[in-house]
Amino acid sequence: MNLDKRNLVALNVHPMETASLLENLKDSGCRITRTRRAVLDILSASRVLLSADDLRRALAARGLRVNKTTVYREFSFLKGRGIVHEIHFGDGTVRYRLCPDTHHHHVICMNCKRAEEVALEGDLRELEADIGQTKGFQILHHTLEFFGLCSDCRLAAGPPEPSGLPAADPADRVAAGTVRKEEGKDIS
Repeated sequence: MNLDKRNLVALNVHPMETASLLENLKDSGCRITRTRRAVLDILSASRVLLSADDLRRALAARGLRVNKTTVYREFSFLKGRGIVHEIHFGDGTVRYRLCPDTHHHHVICMNCKRAEEVALEGDLRELEADIGQTKGFQILHHTLEFFGLCSDCRLAAGPPEPSGLPAADPADRVAAGTVRKEEGKDIS
């Protein structure tokens, strides 16, 4: 993923909030290393969800060479303190985002990986209680993410197909097995 300037814009966490996060960590006895400070700076400035590889590249661009284990250890540390959220795209790559400490959900662009918070408190709490009661289940927590295309990516993709989804690239259909390579015929 290219972390160019249009993606490195403060979205949810103001730099003073990053400083506040660092101060809170320090006050609770946690070490504030150059790497930890840089990780929080990068996450707070990113408009997109970052994978471990994305973060490693961003750290390297700042002159910090760290291995993948260190990056995962930082994500685990920050996740355990409720500072970052882990989001699964279903593609095998886990991505992370610095998030406020309030309960919320995300709308996530599948193309550019931009994410924005969405609060769905009222009706969702009622639904969660109803599900728990109906199923005899004590719900401890839940995750809910909405995946789609942001307005910028929809505009760049052109008009949608009648299904409302973006036009499929023929190469993707070949890879998915809905087109026979040798015949070039659609089998979907």
